[in-house]
Amino acid sequence: ELEHEYDRYAQGVQSVMTDGDFPASVLGVVAQMIEVPQAFERAVAAVLRDKLEYMVVADTGAGVVAVDYLTQAQSGHGNFVPLRPKGETQVSGQPDSNGPVWATVGKGVSPLMSCVAISSEYRQMIEALLGNAVLVPNLQVGLELWNGNADPHIYVTPQGEMISVLGVVSGGSGGVAEAVLLERRREIRGLHQTISRQDET
Repeated sequence: ELEHEYDRYAQGVQSVMTDGDFPASVLGVVAQMIEVPQAFERAVAAVLRDKLEYMVVADTGAGVVAVDYLTQAQSGHGNFVPLRPKGETQVSGQPDSNGPVWATVGKGVSPLMSCVAISSEYRQMIEALLGNAVLVPNLQVGLELWNGNADPHIYVTPQGEMISVLGVVSGGSGGVAEAVLLERRREIRGLHQTISRQDET
């Protein structure tokens, strides 16, 4: 029962992840590839949004096969991200000649990538999706950094409020709907850990 966790995903994800005869090798869903502490779930969910439901495949060709299958079977819509995305990813906070602009702002400002745990196998793919996000304590700090930084960064608070690269500001009451996927993963990890401890005793 622990592994039957796709009921909160879109129809296409459910179809692919529960179909033993699916023609393309799917490694999992992005939400399964990262371990996010509870304190940062809303921030990560705000940045990734529907990307949490992207299904990970070996390469783009496998994604084409997967979409063809979904179309023929009329089994919903899906997004497939390659394990090694094309192009280089600049992770927020990597030093350049002057250092990152936000490095001297103070406590509570850090690359969002530093707040999550990722297997080395999936790091390049997650960096491509999350690498330009910077965690800030509040939107005022985010606005200061957005105004003063020419580099394309996303600024997001632990509550999931966000200033996008384009300057679009998102937030308000009600939280981030996609955070439920990360909450579910955390609950499942906790149950697995409990079962492992029981097996050891």
